[in-house]
Amino acid sequence: MNNVNAAEPFHEFGADQLFFSVTDGKGVIQEANQVFVDLSRYGSEELMGAPHNVIRHPAMPGGTFHAMWSTLQSGQPFGAYVRNRAKDGSRYDVYATVTPLPNGGYLSVRSRPMCIDVRDVVFEIYENTLKHEEELRETITARREVAAAGAEHLLSLVNEAGFASYSEFQNAILPMEVLTREAETPDIEMGRTANGKLGDLQENVHGVFRELDEWMRGLEPLERLSLMLRRARRRLGRDVEMTASIVGYIEKLREELGDDYEEVLEPLRQWAEMRNDINERVEHLQDQLEDFDGQIEQSRFTIALARLHTTMVVQFIDELSEKDELDGAAQRGIRLLADALDVDILTMWETAEKLTILAATVNSDIETLVSQLQSPLEIMVGWRESMADHHQSDDLKELVQSVNSSTLGAEAAIKELISLSEQVKEVKTVSTDDLMNYIEQVRELADLDGALEPTDEVEAAEGAVEEGVDKDVPSEDAPSADEEADEPGERTA
Repeated sequence: MNNVNAAEPFHEFGADQLFFSVTDGKGVIQEANQVFVDLSRYGSEELMGAPHNVIRHPAMPGGTFHAMWSTLQSGQPFGAYVRNRAKDGSRYDVYATVTPLPNGGYLSVRSRPMCIDVRDVVFEIYENTLKHEEELRETITARREVAAAGAEHLLSLVNEAGFASYSEFQNAILPMEVLTREAETPDIEMGRTANGKLGDLQENVHGVFRELDEWMRGLEPLERLSLMLRRARRRLGRDVEMTASIVGYIEKLREELGDDYEEVLEPLRQWAEMRNDINERVEHLQDQLEDFDGQIEQSRFTIALARLHTTMVVQFIDELSEKDELDGAAQRGIRLLADALDVDILTMWETAEKLTILAATVNSDIETLVSQLQSPLEIMVGWRESMADHHQSDDLKELVQSVNSSTLGAEAAIKELISLSEQVKEVKTVSTDDLMNYIEQVRELADLDGALEPTDEVEAAEGAVEEGVDKDVPSEDAPSADEEADEPGERTA
């Protein structure tokens, strides 16, 4: 990538290593686990209370951060591949998720990129975007304008890659990353290894992990259903196009051949009238299938994010159990992770409810459409068979061929819709009651002895920022879009 020295040291970390940090709304680091400290090559005392831009790498374009803040400020989580720079100048790549916390601030969980081909394509997009921004800086001085233009350029490249929006892109990538990571790392040990409160926390987090297994098993069927929805939409689109083509051809023949062929073409005229009435319903169903597919992708994203956050809590507790301590900072970290999980589970349930409701509507409309398609299909089949012994001019032969193709397409569309209907019927809401109970236990166990009060170090650091000591951190609670320094790799990742 641009701004990357070929000789710049690059350090890896294990696929089984997750790390997190929590910042306030100004990007001040409040909590982090030991893996983050180790990878950043900073001391813990240097990171706590510092702006997250201490690990910013110059290869990251401002447009990425503009897109990130647009997403976060809408209340939605954000995911991206990010290149960071450690204190010793070495670089490391991560897949970062950033989640708004219910009481303010942001949680970012990072993992080693597992889908390397996708990562490389994204970094090529970053490099292209970075060059575009550098060209813009020759005539534009306002960082807000450059970052906004960079985000537009980045989105255009994402569109070229086949995604309608960045949200659609990240919804596809995170489940791939999580599933690949889990497939290539050892299973989490579910046994209790810690004592006291840590052990109690461990058991409840393991309970969350086990409950999420059922949701994770639902990812593969949802992915298959998503593919079926896209195929059905394309099939219906081709059917509508073929219908329009044949209708146009019928009108052309009626004008050219006159009354001699009026009787021959009459069944097709009836068919065309029926199809014109049906096509509006076909197009409506296409829109519904697109919405349904979007809900599926959102569901896959939220389930994968919950699984990632749960794994992060498990690893954090394991890290704490090795020290056999649960101090105030550790309790705050667990509480904030539990808050994020709470949001994840609620979002999972809401998305699943929407899926279930939409599935019922879509299935009803599919069944109605299949029924309505049968009658015009029978007319087409009958007309095609009646033409077998009829003298056919070249024009009529061409029409018969088109009708034959349309008939085969309609039969395939009906068959595909029936199969899709069977799959849609399987979409059901899974209870989240046990998940919520486990998370509530985690929250109660972590909310002890004033553990949520900020440490003296964080209070002092935040006070220094308020007084303007640290010029790298903005004074606003919500960073503005022109602050290209505000990104997962430096403030919230």
